Amino acid sequence: MLDLNGFYYMFLPYQSFDDGSLQFGVVCKRTYRIAHGERARADEAQLPLFTADVYWEETEPLLSSLKHEADNVPCKPKTDVVVNARAYAPGGQPVEQMTVAVDVEGVARKEILVVGDRFCTQPGGLTPSFSYPLPFDEMPLRYEYAYGGIDPEAAPGGGLPFPKNPVGTGFALGGPNAGPSVDGMPLPNLEDPRDRLTPERILVPHDRLLETPQPAGFGWYGKGWLPRAAKAGVPRASRALWAEAHDFAGIEARGGEVRELDAEFFNGASPGLVLPLLRGDEWLALHGMDRTGLCRFQLPCEGVRVALDLCKEGLRQVPMRLTTVAVLREEDRLYQCWSGSVSYASNETLWDKGIGKIVIEPVEVAAAPGA
Repeated sequence: MLDLNGFYYMFLPYQSFDDGSLQFGVVCKRTYRIAHGERARADEAQLPLFTADVYWEETEPLLSSLKHEADNVPCKPKTDVVVNARAYAPGGQPVEQMTVAVDVEGVARKEILVVGDRFCTQPGGLTPSFSYPLPFDEMPLRYEYAYGGIDPEAAPGGGLPFPKNPVGTGFALGGPNAGPSVDGMPLPNLEDPRDRLTPERILVPHDRLLETPQPAGFGWYGKGWLPRAAKAGVPRASRALWAEAHDFAGIEARGGEVRELDAEFFNGASPGLVLPLLRGDEWLALHGMDRTGLCRFQLPCEGVRVALDLCKEGLRQVPMRLTTVAVLREEDRLYQCWSGSVSYASNETLWDKGIGKIVIEPVEVAAAPGA
């Protein structure tokens, strides 16, 4: 990992998923300060590129959501917008529920209903009901507080993780494998206001797992969680090779399916915040994530120009795209990543001739109106 003109950068050679061509990938990163009503400006303290996933609970990654997803991905097709934050009751007065939102103005808006602590009650195994929410002053906006989790009694010899969010709360399997009761079960604090959990939905039939509420969040969404995990698969360019090694014909003959890789698998933002490529001059409004109630700011109106003398064949421009906008609300910071690639002839030539001149420098993006 190196830095040049205020950008951390890394090179990541890979093989195209579509045609198998050799691609020389580049990822650049820069960190900015944010303030209400202002354009983001470069921070004196720069975050490095994350070369591995970083979890909120580093000692128990299987029980934790992601704080930062690894940056070393040169082939994201869209822009991830991610917000790590807490919800704050308006005016510091505790509330039973409130709505928070991320608004990429003119592009997308996502809302979450934040509800105080509640429990499911089911005395004597009767029909479940929900307790009234307790007032709260602030609430972490993390997937641990959203719908999901593990039903400890749903599978022999171990629990059944909820496939959309195994670190959440409120998931309980219904039907013949259900536990004796959901009495006292904690309920999610974060919900999609258009798809809420109800007492009628608390016990999930085993064949209707995908009809459950979508876990609510603005943070990074796990690679192994549905629907993201369903986009993983075999690259088109490598299918013939993989088919021989893994007997695809036999798998399909037995009714199995070998999916083709969808490049959007590499986009890790929450559903609703994987967006068409942003320019970098958009305005973002964060509602309910500080004591004032609103933080509205403009992205830095900055891109990055990358040019490489690859294999000593002369300087070539690398088309770069803004692929990550990650807001760290509690720190008043955000970081952005750009990625791109150019093709090259062979690994032998790259190894032999290497890279000559490297140009990495900021370029201005035309600012959109702020009002």
